[in-house]
Amino acid sequence: MKTNSRLIATMALATFASLSMAQVGRYYATQGTSGPGTTFVYQAGAQVGSFAWAADAQMPIVVGDFGSGNRIRQAAGQPQTGQPQQGDEYLLDGTPTGTTNFWNSGDPAGTTAYDGAYNGSNIFMVHWLGATNGQVWRYDNNYGNGQFLFQANGGDIGITYDSSTNTIWTGNFGTGLVQQWDFNGNALASFTAIGSSASALAYDSQSDSFWLCNGVYGAGSLLNYDRNGNLLGSFVTGNYLLGGEFLAVPEPGTVVAFGVGALALLIRRRRAR
Repeated sequence: MKTNSRLIATMALATFASLSMAQVGRYYATQGTSGPGTTFVYQAGAQVGSFAWAADAQMPIVVGDFGSGNRIRQAAGQPQTGQPQQGDEYLLDGTPTGTTNFWNSGDPAGTTAYDGAYNGSNIFMVHWLGATNGQVWRYDNNYGNGQFLFQANGGDIGITYDSSTNTIWTGNFGTGLVQQWDFNGNALASFTAIGSSASALAYDSQSDSFWLCNGVYGAGSLLNYDRNGNLLGSFVTGNYLLGGEFLAVPEPGTVVAFGVGALALLIRRRRAR
């Protein structure tokens, strides 16, 4: 009898661990609103934090090291004035750092964006509606100096950077299509999310899987897929989310360059001794 009890307990713990480990990193997701809003933090199937925005409409979000340690940078993706509005940088606990940005789509009267991606050097956004609907653009690490990269799908709203393959993925709001692209705009792999909506797309490098929000399938459900489109799990947040990212892992070339630089510095220090 004792053996059976231990076996049941072990199985229960293993099941809980597998569910929890499906989301290893922290997923930062932004409320879908053009007014005052909130960034939510999710981990292991539960909300573990949140913070209020310093200014309105800050739905596009990226998380990474921009030169001063890990930070969150959000842009005003749906300006209400027809002109660029203030975006902000935050510490991971949501404290504003005082660093701001004024994202300009190039067509401020008609174009919006709701999500962002970061590869350790550049921010990427997919434009929604307007003259540049479905276009993927590259910016510097604070939403400035935009440059057109390639045409994705009209209606794409989510975007994330896949550090494992050095590619971009987009998620479509109308069809739920999640599409992988190289940086020349060649379509690679794809899968379709349940419920025909794929916003707040985010790649979790720690589990090599993707998270997205589906406002149709449950009240703001977060869905977890592997790169082959197999649904790994989901949970309901009750929030309408449009932007989402995990802490960015730099592109392979950036990591190699950093490693070579660190090695060279170590060699110089040893020689100096």
